[in-house]
This record gives sequence, C-alpha cells and structure tokens, in this order.
Amino acid sequence: MCSRTCCNSPASCVFIIVPIVLASFGAATFLSFVVAAVICAAMALCWAELGAAYPFAGGDYAIVTRVLGHPFGFVNFWLSTVTGVAVLVVI
Repeated sequence: MCSRTCCNSPASCVFIIVPIVLASFGAATFLSFVVAAVICAAMALCWAELGAAYPFAGGDYAIVTRVLGHPFGFVNFWLSTVTGVAVLVVI
C-alpha cells in the first residue's frame, strides 16, 4: 500500500513511511534518513554545478556525453528512456 501512495505523491512518503520505519527499527533509522538527506543535497549540488558549467538543453544524457563521451551518453540516454517507460507502469 505504501508504494502505490508514494508513486502518486512523493510527499506522502514522508507521512506514511517514516512513522512506520521509526516504529519498526528504532532511532538508528533517523540517522540513516539524515545520511540520505546529506547524500541528496550533495547530488543536488553536483547537478547544479554541472548545469552551470554546461548550460545547454538536452537532458542529463547530454551532460554525460559532454563530460564522459558518446558511449556513456548513449547508455545514459537508453537508461533514461527505459526508466521513463517503467515509471508509467509503476504509477
């Protein structure tokens, strides 16, 4: 039930999953959420830096192509395509 709700509204995960996980696994869960938040913030800053360094349109695969080369950009393009189709099935 949680996965369906979270697919419809990411914000609802905070109110559904966090209380269940805290009640089930204890205080160490809070530390894992803090670590996850730090990782998410670092990733956001990385994407902001890449977006400022390479200001052109085309999605994340265009940035990967510019930074790592065409083979990696092609792989990233196909992974993004498969993920985009799979997300529709999950929702």
